[in-house]
Amino acid sequence: MENENKTMQEMLDAYESGFKTPRRGDVIEDGKVFAVSNDAVYVNIGYKVDGILPREEVNIEEGEKLEDKFEEGQVMDVYVLKTDNGDGNVLLSVKKLAMDKDFKELEPAFENEEIVQVTIKQVVKGGLIAYYKNVRGFIPASHISLRYENDLNKYVGEKVDAKVIEYDKRKRRTVFSRKEIIKEELKERKNDFFDKIEVGQVIDGVVKRLANFGAFVDIGGFDGLVHVTEITHGRIKHPSEKIKVNEEVKVKVLSVDPENEKVSLSIKQTEEDPWTEVEEKFQPNTIHSGRVVNTTDFGAFIELAPGVEGLVHISQISKHRVKNPEDVLKSGNYYDFEILEIDVKEQKIKLSCKNIGEDLADDEPTSVDDLMKEEVVVEETAQEEPVEEEVKAEEAVEAEEAATVVEAEASAEASE
Repeated sequence: MENENKTMQEMLDAYESGFKTPRRGDVIEDGKVFAVSNDAVYVNIGYKVDGILPREEVNIEEGEKLEDKFEEGQVMDVYVLKTDNGDGNVLLSVKKLAMDKDFKELEPAFENEEIVQVTIKQVVKGGLIAYYKNVRGFIPASHISLRYENDLNKYVGEKVDAKVIEYDKRKRRTVFSRKEIIKEELKERKNDFFDKIEVGQVIDGVVKRLANFGAFVDIGGFDGLVHVTEITHGRIKHPSEKIKVNEEVKVKVLSVDPENEKVSLSIKQTEEDPWTEVEEKFQPNTIHSGRVVNTTDFGAFIELAPGVEGLVHISQISKHRVKNPEDVLKSGNYYDFEILEIDVKEQKIKLSCKNIGEDLADDEPTSVDDLMKEEVVVEETAQEEPVEEEVKAEEAVEAEEAATVVEAEASAEASE
């Protein structure tokens, strides 16, 4: 009797349901497909009207046919989008149903700060549109990378790991961040990097950036600094004189500071020291051409070869007194110098140019004061010249008068 009552109740429920109209947002279980076309799937949802599932409300790949995904008699759950699509039928969606399911999956990921994979689909104002399965989310431009990105289009189509940094149930909104993942990965790489790197290692690197004070070189996911003085044995004013961006170089590790995340490198110390060949190329009492690279109050430094410099003391520049070496030896110019002494151990070379050819200081006065003194001397000399001629004339007259006196005395003696 109980079974008969249950059967009657089920029949009554089914009969009454035929007069009910589903509401927007309802999830209807066990809908049955009774027809499939190119544009829609027709579903019996157990009401007095049928449901229509359009192609755009189905998760389907481009080029895939609805006939390949659905068949008559197939049972599935559907979501009610509209109770009337304009033709009296109920508008259905399976995409929305999947979206709700996937949206719920993000809640524990948000709470537990778990990593999810998203696909970037579109560039919009302020960032990117990304999908977690069927859930549409947003990645702010400031959260796609650690640095500001000028071109976000390069990310479109990429699948990236991200964290859910905002999850709003009521607004059904999600915001993702890739920056947080990069920060954690970078921290792990840095820890691993500083555990392995050692002072004295010679490793391969790639020049990433040039600055006035040196070059930043990538040595395996981390940038070290090569100071401008460690780029070459010779003197340079800017790194670009010797290296360029993206150039592959060998570097030696000079110092490591894990706490401040700094590594000092050298390129020149991976090359042969030019001082090892100094005794073969240069000997005392020989003359060589050199370039003036720096002048001081006490002399000038001369580059004889890249990385090999000597000093010409101010007393060895000229036979004459020199007040300022720069007045005689111009920076960047080449001159001939005589090697006086070589100390390879201390890497010092003493030079001289005062006994080579014409005295360099004779070519020009050493200062403005000297110019003025020379002008005064010329004027004084010009004034003295006529005085000397007058003296000579007076001396000639006196000599003539003396001769006359001598002749007169001689004539008187002859008469006697």
